[in-house]
Amino acid sequence: MKNFLTIPWARAAALGLMVQVLLTGCSGTPRWGAWSVRPSPVHIASVLGSKDSYLYYPAFQVYYNRTKQQFIFPSDRGWTTQDDSPGDVGAAELFSSPSVAMIFTDAPQWHHAAMVRAYPRNWGRPHTLTASAQ
Repeated sequence: MKNFLTIPWARAAALGLMVQVLLTGCSGTPRWGAWSVRPSPVHIASVLGSKDSYLYYPAFQVYYNRTKQQFIFPSDRGWTTQDDSPGDVGAAELFSSPSVAMIFTDAPQWHHAAMVRAYPRNWGRPHTLTASAQ
């Protein structure tokens, strides 16, 4: 009995079948669509789990998420996240005050107690010296 692959038409059929299997791809992979062409930076960060870059403003106890361009601060309702600066301070005043760059892999509220201890409200402001005459 002859080997099946020694027959020319069987060899061509087997080769065609292998090419089809290789070019078809894996089953269960998502179809390419418009959603996958250009994901937003926020979507990429959420999928990859990247670290967010923050500026902490000790004078106001406000965090600015530079990655998502949002303000995070404690309020009477807990922690607030919003696109605008807190109501009691303008963005220009906030951005001109001393700040500390931070990178967190989670939310800043989990680090806030340590931040307040390390950077009190008067941190980074010039101190006035009082001379006494003796």
